[in-house]
Formats: sequence, structure tokens, C-alpha cells
Amino acid sequence: MDLKAAVIGCGRMGAKKSDRLEGIVPSGWLPISHSENFYDLHNVELVALSDNDEHTLKEAANEYNVKSIYHNYADMLKDCKLDLISIATRTPEKESIIKAAISSGVKGIYVEKPLANNLAITSELLNLAEKNDCKFSYGVNRRFHSTYRKAKSLLESGVIGRLKEVNIGFGESPLLWTHPHSMDLLVFYAGKPVRARADLREDSVNKVDDYLVDSDPIILSAQFEFENEVRGSISVSNGCVVNLYGDKGTLTIHGDGAFIQLSTASELNSPYFHNQNFIHPQPKKGATNVAFDELRQAITGNLTKQDFLKTISPEDIFFSQSLLFACVWSHLNSNQYVYIKNVPQQLFVTGKTGQFYA
Repeated sequence: MDLKAAVIGCGRMGAKKSDRLEGIVPSGWLPISHSENFYDLHNVELVALSDNDEHTLKEAANEYNVKSIYHNYADMLKDCKLDLISIATRTPEKESIIKAAISSGVKGIYVEKPLANNLAITSELLNLAEKNDCKFSYGVNRRFHSTYRKAKSLLESGVIGRLKEVNIGFGESPLLWTHPHSMDLLVFYAGKPVRARADLREDSVNKVDDYLVDSDPIILSAQFEFENEVRGSISVSNGCVVNLYGDKGTLTIHGDGAFIQLSTASELNSPYFHNQNFIHPQPKKGATNVAFDELRQAITGNLTKQDFLKTISPEDIFFSQSLLFACVWSHLNSNQYVYIKNVPQQLFVTGKTGQFYA
């Protein structure tokens, strides 16, 4: 029997067709919108759409031949017996949507990043999903992309020895709009974070009070320490490049997953990594499709809970969210290192740029 699915939020990530990105992004990224992936997913039927903009909603309904459309997601959850939903709204709305979906008996939820505007809400939502056995996935899709997974497999094989540092360059980018991806990659490769410090562009930090920042701050640089003595960093370098530095070599993911460069020593005990190998994974499916399919398999039991949690876990999501707010807390405290466990749960970052929220 097909799982009944719906999309809440039919804008760019929710329903926009991916043909606009063909020839721009590397392989393994398309299709990217939620509706496209539900439409193509085996044993899943996209039965309903919700958006508060009538034009956007009708356009998506026509594109995907969906008859049941709703301006109010609460009405949709009440009328439709749904197994699976995805959420592609602005962040402030996500809390109420997720709570309503779990209350309605939905078995699986996929949420675009970022999950929430503070750690208190993050914890509450993750705990609520766990308590109700609702499988939870999250739109940090590099961890679902074949190239990034291949790099992790190579890392775990020991080909570059012991991991010492992870460096990520996503340009001069906003915290909640872009860096959920950076933070998740740090967690994906380095594990549990312990401390963080950050420099944010001063004019991008609209501090209202000690626990409220009404903006989406720009990261200029950030440094992290992890439980296993691995260090991490974020720089303003462009190119969507990820560097994994080991004591016996380096792995570099170029061009947002276009290919991997493996650099190792040509002679035993040499400090120079002159050997160069270039690895070009050939993704069979797009990263979003992989994420959706693994969530589907977790719901149907084709993927065990243990195996699903290896792909993404509540701890992964919480740690990556924690790093976001740790960067802000560091900046507010003279750019000093702060311990992740001491970041205030009530620290609220709106993610606002102009009139819009991340």
C-alpha cells in the first residue's frame, strides 16, 4: 500500500521545478524540491498540498496533478489521513506545524533547515517526535549526497589517517539561511561538538537584548572543537569546498560535491602529500530523493531504526543546531570560546533579512 504524503509550503524548496538548475549544480542534486521527490518516489502518493498563497498553491497543484489543496495546513491534517509530510515554510511557522502533524498521527516528517529559532524549541520538537515514534529527517542534504557519503567512507577507511580538522568554505553567508549545512557537515565528519567561537559581521547582528537577535548574522569565521580532539573551522572562501585534514593525507570535496581529491604521501613518513587521486562518484539518485526514500523505508520497516539513525539522528540535528546558536553566543560574549552545553536554550535568532525569515 502506498504511503499518503503531503507538502506544506509550495515555494522554491517545496514545489519549484528543478529544471532551472540543470547544468548549474553538479550531479546528485536534482530533483531538489519536495513535491518532485514525492511525485517520483516508489510506494508514495502525493495526495495534498498546502500553502497560504493561492497562486503558489494552484500552480503547484497543476504541476503535480494534486486535487486536494489547502490554504490552512491544520485543515489538511484534519481531512487527510497522512503518513508522511514535508515542511518547506519559513522557520517561525515550523514549530506549530510539526506539533500539529505529530498530533495527527503522521509517521514521518521531513523539515527544511533550519529546524527552529532556538534550542529550547529544537529539543521540544525532537523529543516530541521520539515520544510519538514519528521518524524525523532534516534538509541538510549533503549528508545524503553520494559524494559526501563517499568522502566519509574514505575517511572511515583510514586512507588519510586520523582526522585532525574539518574546514568548510561556503562564502560570506548568513547563519540560518546557509550555515545549517556547514554545521551539519562538521557534525557528520567530526562528531560531538564541545566548544565554539565565531566572528560575525557586526552590521548583520541586530541585538535586541541579551537573548534575542532579530537578524540572520553573517559568519566571517568560526572555529570549533569536538569531543575526539578534532577541530573544525568555517571560512569565507568561496566554491562550496570541504577539506578533511588527516595526519596521513587530505580529502577535499570540490564544487559542492562535484568530485573528491585525495592527497596522500608518496613515501612512508613523508610530510608532503604529493600523491593525487581524483574520485568522481556517479550518483544514481539525487540527495533529496535519498533522504525521502530513507525516511520512507524507516516508516515501512525496510530500514531498521538503528540503520535510519545512522543516516540522521535527533542528536545530529541537535548538535548542528547547537553550533548555530553557539556562534551567536560567542559573538555576543566578545568572540570568546563558549561551551556548547552552556549556550542558553532561550537564545532566539529570528533569521530575518529584510522582510523575510530563513
